[in-house]
Amino acid sequence: PSLGILYVAEALRSAGHDVTVLDLLDRAPTFEADVARWVSDRRPDWVGVTATTPEFHLAVRILGAIRHGAPKVKVMIGGPHATVQPASCVKAGFDRVVCDDGLTGVLIAVEDGAPQVVIGPKVDPADWPLPARDLINLWSYRYDLHGRGVRSSNLMGSMGCPYGCLFCGGRELSYFRKLRVRPPRDIIYEADHLKSEYRIDGLMFFDDEVNIHDAWLHELCTRLASRRTAWRAFVKANIFNDRQAWMMAAAGCVEVCSGVESGSDRILRESIRKHTTYEINRSFVTTARKYGI
Repeated sequence: PSLGILYVAEALRSAGHDVTVLDLLDRAPTFEADVARWVSDRRPDWVGVTATTPEFHLAVRILGAIRHGAPKVKVMIGGPHATVQPASCVKAGFDRVVCDDGLTGVLIAVEDGAPQVVIGPKVDPADWPLPARDLINLWSYRYDLHGRGVRSSNLMGSMGCPYGCLFCGGRELSYFRKLRVRPPRDIIYEADHLKSEYRIDGLMFFDDEVNIHDAWLHELCTRLASRRTAWRAFVKANIFNDRQAWMMAAAGCVEVCSGVESGSDRILRESIRKHTTYEINRSFVTTARKYGI
């Protein structure tokens, strides 16, 4: 599920707004007709859409469907694409473009007289709410972690990456380059909530990399170790080491992923500035396997 839209939904709901989520992930290819019918029936004050850059063309089609079903309904867009390329969203005709976490910007965007492009204050991860998963049918999502028959879902433990790989669309934005981490106790609370409410025993961390802040990772693994939770995460290969692999495996980690990008040291170092080499990437694989990951 799209956690970004669910975080925004909870921020709006907590501020007293009436919020509904129309989940389109299982409605292709009829989603445009569904959207037009939905806005025509409900006539909301605002509709919010989220998109990554590869999905942006779909967001524009959703905008067109809204205009067809209810021309006077106002539409905002947020998410990674809006944050990196707000001008393209303005050009496409969105009434508001939210370029931040969404938790603060969305509250500004729905106000009369707000600017078309909104950049809200960053939110300390310690103040993140739980995503409003109750507004979607989470039971319809089927993610089997690593083929182990473990009912799983995604969550965020941190946001941002301080590295500046040249292919990264966020490398020039401080918003994406600053690492912000949630308190591990809050992550465990969310994991326990997923287990008690939805019988989810596996976690997929959507963080850019979980191993940049070593002390934070150690505390998270210490807390996860007592829960017998299987989990998967992305890591930065050039700082992944035996100690991290050992404590992650002991805490239930069954799979790690890192972008290899190329087998050429010249490309890795000079062309994309990945801070890795062929040997570093190979060591990442052998180290993970050494501890059963």
